[in-house]
Amino acid sequence: MPTDACGSQKSLSGISVTQHCVSLYQELKSKSAYRFITFKIDGSGQRVVADQCSAGNASFADFTEALPEHDSRYAVFDFAYVNADGCQLKKIIFIMWSPDTAQIKAKMMYASTKDFFKGLLPGIALEQQATEIGEVDEEEMRLRIQATLTRK
Repeated sequence: MPTDACGSQKSLSGISVTQHCVSLYQELKSKSAYRFITFKIDGSGQRVVADQCSAGNASFADFTEALPEHDSRYAVFDFAYVNADGCQLKKIIFIMWSPDTAQIKAKMMYASTKDFFKGLLPGIALEQQATEIGEVDEEEMRLRIQATLTRK
């Protein structure tokens, strides 16, 4: 896997992912340090960098408010749910936010780097691609997680 001068891993599209992004994700996953993290491709179009990190008690509404109206983002959300046995569990959702109003070049950069970036984040339970805020719905996420992950 190619790396850049800073030791960041680089995708085939030429966009690298900083080690800081991977470290933040590990803190969300293993320590529940954050409820969600958003990531963006920096202004130079060359690196994925951390955008926003929430507090561990942030709500799903806080998360949706963090998604920009006219720009793309990657995001991970530590989603808590109750399974069929009544157990409280957490699963990590990966979201590619690419609103219709985002610039076409940006949407293409995010799309071409998504699988590479997501591959650096082990333990993703569910992926959601969204172009409008209605596609990032808390109840819909809960139903999708329960349908795919809950023991029967």
